[in-house]
Amino acid sequence: MARMKGVSGGFGPLVPQFPEFPHVPRLRPARLFTLALIAAAALLVGSCSSTHHLNIESDTCWLMSIDGTSESVTRDCGNANYKIIGGFHCIRVTNLGPTGYVRIRIDGGPWTAKVAVNEVAESCKH
Repeated sequence: MARMKGVSGGFGPLVPQFPEFPHVPRLRPARLFTLALIAAAALLVGSCSSTHHLNIESDTCWLMSIDGTSESVTRDCGNANYKIIGGFHCIRVTNLGPTGYVRIRIDGGPWTAKVAVNEVAESCKH
């Protein structure tokens, strides 16, 4: 008859070698609710971003103004994409070219109508 010996000789221990772990308290409902509330708040804050994407489609030159302020005026030509960080109410893009069109959209929404020379494409958030 074959026998296996443990490290210390003889048969292996009949009880586990590790002492019993102390009792692990279960999460109380109040703690569980608080953790769920914190996790939900973190998700909401992360999903409510104040970053917006502006697409300008044009075959001419244009002048863009955000909320009519002189600090946020850009002059460019052709198609352009901008990331706008922060809030705004309206974006206006004026067609400056002798010919051509300009149209805009915000956050992948609908395009404005194509505007001709010296006309303004405007998109406002409601």
